[in-house]
Amino acid sequence: MTILDDQKRARRGAKALLRILTDKKNFDANLDAYTRADGIIDGDFLSRVDEARKTLAQLENGDAAALIAEWPLAFQEAFVEHLVAKERVDLLARLRDKSRNKALVKSVKQQLHQLKQAGRAVPDRQKRGWKRSALDERMDETNFVTAFDGRGFRLILLLQDRGTGPRLLQAVESDRTGIADFRSSRPTRSKLKDMLKQIEAASADRSETATAEEIFYFLKRAAERNRQRKTQTPEGFVTALSYFEKPKSELDKHPLFAYAKPVELEVPEGRLPGSEKLFADPLCADWSIGDMELRVFQRRLFDELGESPDFRSAKASAIVDETVDRFFDEATRGAFHTRLMDLAWILARREKKGEALSAYAVAQALLDDKKPASRIPFCRHLIARFLPDGGETEAERKIIAP
Repeated sequence: MTILDDQKRARRGAKALLRILTDKKNFDANLDAYTRADGIIDGDFLSRVDEARKTLAQLENGDAAALIAEWPLAFQEAFVEHLVAKERVDLLARLRDKSRNKALVKSVKQQLHQLKQAGRAVPDRQKRGWKRSALDERMDETNFVTAFDGRGFRLILLLQDRGTGPRLLQAVESDRTGIADFRSSRPTRSKLKDMLKQIEAASADRSETATAEEIFYFLKRAAERNRQRKTQTPEGFVTALSYFEKPKSELDKHPLFAYAKPVELEVPEGRLPGSEKLFADPLCADWSIGDMELRVFQRRLFDELGESPDFRSAKASAIVDETVDRFFDEATRGAFHTRLMDLAWILARREKKGEALSAYAVAQALLDDKKPASRIPFCRHLIARFLPDGGETEAERKIIAP
């Protein structure tokens, strides 16, 4: 199943899903119609219907782009269908201009075109600001990075045209070893446009545009990690990078510090409580301890808690503690420090300052080897959220309160 297939299925099932959200009395019939339309039904589809109804009720009175952004593609298309039915051209236009999801923007533009053909006044598209993705609008020099995925890898893309045609560098960075792989090419502008669209579609909301200074900072930091870990950079990487013009000024500290005032970063400890809520953001929702470690953790729970396990017991909590502290060894602390600093930078660029400072606080706490990882809410929740009955009790949360 490809991303394009999912987009088509979400569009086809939009009307039926909207009926599921608005017509409770005929839920079964509407669900059957949605199934016949080949609508997307994933693992938590039914459990999110009630929550989606609440979002739908808020849609016309709030920031539609922000409300829709957190939802899977199928629900996004249903929300758009609702705005079309209400002829809320203003909200659709704002969604078109503000959304970071290329697939969603394409769908909204199609709907606005149909409304315009029907005689509705549709405002012109606003020019994107410097924070917006420019993959389609600016082909001469486009740089972006993705957030680290659950395995600790991310893509760094550097594109320049110095008058002789586009030159593209794609580097894969590991949060543990540095530059893991790269590809350098001189694509035609037609192939380049298609390639950039595919890359951004695959990364969806996980990508963030960056300045040349920021890109070179990330590449230099990754190469330094190769040196520290004694893992060689891929053969040819240094030569490939030398073909790109370096920025006139280089950053001597993390790009995050350009988006947060020093006074806001002086006391990060106060940002630790509640840091587990960061997992609600798609940027780090898939972060985990790894499949093998997770199976060992869950097997130990069942082995030690007996035939009628109480997963909210003090013993279960102790198992979580031990698993968290064992997982976050020195190397893992360093890897997650890198992930969280870059996460904080992306969140700050997206004007989510509270979440950005929370991510920064966790990153700084991981540098303190005297502070057990199990006493950092974010780190504890990395594992505790996989308890069979989900989440932690209030008593367990008190354990990690500073």
